[in-house]
Amino acid sequence: MKEEIRKTIDQIRTAMSKNEVEVKSAKIEERLYGTQHYQSAVTIMTYVSFHNEVGTRNIMSACFDDGKNVVVPICGPNYTLLPVKIKGFEDLEPGTMGILEPTKKKVIVDINRLDLILVPGIAFDRMGNRVGYGLAYYDRFLKKFSPSTVKIALAYDFQVVPSVPHEKHDQVVDLIITEKEIIHCQ
Repeated sequence: MKEEIRKTIDQIRTAMSKNEVEVKSAKIEERLYGTQHYQSAVTIMTYVSFHNEVGTRNIMSACFDDGKNVVVPICGPNYTLLPVKIKGFEDLEPGTMGILEPTKKKVIVDINRLDLILVPGIAFDRMGNRVGYGLAYYDRFLKKFSPSTVKIALAYDFQVVPSVPHEKHDQVVDLIITEKEIIHCQ
């Protein structure tokens, strides 16, 4: 079932034009900036968007402009994610699966210092369940956090589906922000 969802949603996302990605991402960004979670966060971890995901480059720029600490993941051993602080885009270069990752002096951030985590995914349901890319990097990572750490998925409206199959190890998000709405999960 998850593979079917991945295939269907990936086909729709792949077919999006660059302009459509930019327009919808801008609407999602504005909704994010309006949340108390973003406004009060000192340290934000974000994925680095690729393959028509909701764009995060402008979000990272806004974080730098707003004086927030920006943390991005780097793939570690055994399908783990390591949160690494960056000071600018020049700290990134292609890494695992061609996704931009930190390359220079890596400053690993204590996960207890993360106020907000922007979580990628292929599909989500309104309960906060997600379908990722199938390697469970984020499931392993997110299970380490206390409930007080806010986890927000950025998604296009078509990525929100009626139901996502989930297993015991699958981790949920607290909010889903689309170009049309903010969904408070659970």
